[in-house]
Order: sequence, then C-alpha cells, then structure tokens
Amino acid sequence: MAISRELNPDPSLVLNAAKDSILGGRLQSFTSRNWHPRKAPLEPDLEASFKRLNEWNEKMIDISLQAAYRSSIRDLRRAFETFSAISQDLGLVFVWPCAVQNKFIVQLKMKRPMALAILAHYAVLLHSISGHWWSNGRGSQLLEAICQELPSTWQLAVSWPKQVIRGTSP
Repeated sequence: MAISRELNPDPSLVLNAAKDSILGGRLQSFTSRNWHPRKAPLEPDLEASFKRLNEWNEKMIDISLQAAYRSSIRDLRRAFETFSAISQDLGLVFVWPCAVQNKFIVQLKMKRPMALAILAHYAVLLHSISGHWWSNGRGSQLLEAICQELPSTWQLAVSWPKQVIRGTSP
C-alpha cells in the first residue's frame, strides 16, 4: 500500500499550525539554536538553468500558478545548495519533494509542462546519489519519464538535466 500525499497534502500547513507548540514546547532547547545549514555556490550551468526556469515561469499564461512554481524552484535551488555542501547526508535529497506545495503536486498530477520541467531538475539531485542500490538509476528513470511527457516546445527547459544525467551536450 502506497502512502499518498493526499493524506497530508501540504506539510507547511501542519508545521505552521503547530509552530508555537514546537518552538515553545519540549523541543524549545533544540529549536532555539541558531541553525544555519551550510550551502555551496551552484555550478554556473545549474545557476543558468534555474534562471531559465524562473524566466519560463514568468512568461506563463496562468499567473495563478506562478507563485507555487516560484516557490518550488526556490526551494529546489536551496536543496541543491545545501546538498552540494553536505553531500554525505543522503536524506537531504528527499527534503524537497516532501516540502513542495500541494498546488505544485496537483500540477504534476496533471502533467503540466512547467511542473515537469522543475521535477526534471530534481531528477539530477536524485541521480547524484545513484551509487546506492536503492537509488541506482532512479534519477535517470524519472528524467526519461518526464521527457516522454513533455511537449517538444518544452524540451529546452530540461536541457541541463538531460546534459547532466545522459552526459550529452545541450
């Protein structure tokens, strides 16, 4: 039996509702510490790819989705920055999919090109941990599935993930 995001569609709603209890309760000594995860600068190609994703998002016709996409892109960028600095913590790879907004998940289910293009970038993060039996090939499989769904007009939006995972030039 698979556990669905529909049981808890938006983790931020739960965390925000319990914020006061978490920050002031038994975990106060833990949560009051000044935690700043290390971050590493992004490679220039990845930086350019995130810039292109943001540009594609700003050109979208449906402006009601722009904020959800912008948030997903921003959070994925942070995931890359953090994982680049602390790559031995494999769990970091799974933070982003757990934290995205429900609106983004809905767009993925509808196979919207912008959502798929963002997810293709996540496939690179997943691909980066392919040295483990439980993750071997998952990033590549995800990218291939996305590329099959994307219209030809959107293939350029996933050129960087294709280049990294397939080892080809754009």
